Amino acid sequence: MKILHINMSLDTVTGGGTVERVLQLHKAFLKLGIESHILTITNPDKDDDVLSVSKVTKLPCINKRWFIPFPKLTTVKKLVEEADVIHLMNHWTLINAWIYLLARKLGKPYLICPAGALTIFGRSTIKKHLYQWLIGKNMLKNASAVIAISPHEMGVFEEYGVDSRKIHQIPNGVDDDDFNCNNPTHFERHQALVQYHIFSL
Repeated sequence: MKILHINMSLDTVTGGGTVERVLQLHKAFLKLGIESHILTITNPDKDDDVLSVSKVTKLPCINKRWFIPFPKLTTVKKLVEEADVIHLMNHWTLINAWIYLLARKLGKPYLICPAGALTIFGRSTIKKHLYQWLIGKNMLKNASAVIAISPHEMGVFEEYGVDSRKIHQIPNGVDDDDFNCNNPTHFERHQALVQYHIFSL
């Protein structure tokens, strides 16, 4: 099986939880021997993102305000054709809309994980309503499955007309390797720093 992950960015500083979730899933699949690939957009403000990660295709960004990818049609079509399952991370992105349309055309199953970003609020409210009306609702309803990270998000999916049988709650996970500590001195130093920051607030 080959899984293709789609995420607007792999910038771990500005990309937030969706970047971390995609990276951890990608690494976990590779460890299990499952073919996994990430399609993303290069951050125009950085020379490179996540240098240690393999099997990543980065599309040049032609507009950093909206993260509009340069349409490498042949490259992207080949990635979608080779994938058995497509995983769309986030929701309000042009790359998700593009891959959704291509997946539908090629008859590829896909799933969506908005990771808490499904509710419309904050900036660009009008644009988000337009996006949802033009393509967003159909993207959600036509998915083979959707992943909610909380009970609240499960309800939001249902409000958008997603069949409840397609909704699966999978909270954010924890990578055990991030918490391995074989040196007690390092652990004690870390705890001292945590306590210092807490009491300094």
